[in-house]
Amino acid sequence: MPITLYDLAGANPDLRFSPYCWRTRLALHHKGLDFEAVPHCFTGREQIAKSGQSKVPVIVDDGHWVHDSWKIALYLDETYPDLPLLFPDAAARAQAKFINSWCDWSLLPNTRTLVVPEVIKVIAEADKAYFRSSREKALGMPLEQVGADKAAAMKSFVQGLKPAEATLDDQDFLHGAKPGYGDMALFGTLMWPVTLCPSDPIDRQSAVGKWFERMLALSPWVAKAPTVRSLAGAA
Repeated sequence: MPITLYDLAGANPDLRFSPYCWRTRLALHHKGLDFEAVPHCFTGREQIAKSGQSKVPVIVDDGHWVHDSWKIALYLDETYPDLPLLFPDAAARAQAKFINSWCDWSLLPNTRTLVVPEVIKVIAEADKAYFRSSREKALGMPLEQVGADKAAAMKSFVQGLKPAEATLDDQDFLHGAKPGYGDMALFGTLMWPVTLCPSDPIDRQSAVGKWFERMLALSPWVAKAPTVRSLAGAA
């Protein structure tokens, strides 16, 4: 029986854009586990009520409900130790934890002004009132003012990537010669702007851009994932 992944989606259920859900998708693929990614909306709390909270990603594995992308990664290694490990040893886990936390507390805040204004354009009508009120409260301004200065929003995003740019300038992956869960955490985080921005936000000639291409080569199925750009081109 495949694992069920509740995965944040837009009004078009094929548009999956959560940075945290992308991390879990990558982890499940790395483990080689069969799973079904079920579209979830911001206001669909009843769908995941058994997880005891209201945010995705959530997985259901043989009746076990697990939420939070980091906790899911730990669960997958603990439950399936004979499959390719996300954390081969304690050092790899510690390094991945730092990168995961950096993505959450530094990179994502630097990316919000670029992406948050794009989210409300793609979500279901039923989600828009909740999204507007919650994000305006968190950011302290109307959504129309968030990212109004596009150049400043892009500058913030690029500045947020500086630690990764410096690291990847002389090594192929954040974990060194081979990718680890920290690379999945960053890649998943970047799928948020890559999926939702009207133009590709990543300079593919930069160190991060070249790393992103290496990650795509390892996960070619990601390249087929719809973006607002691909959907517009197909319309």
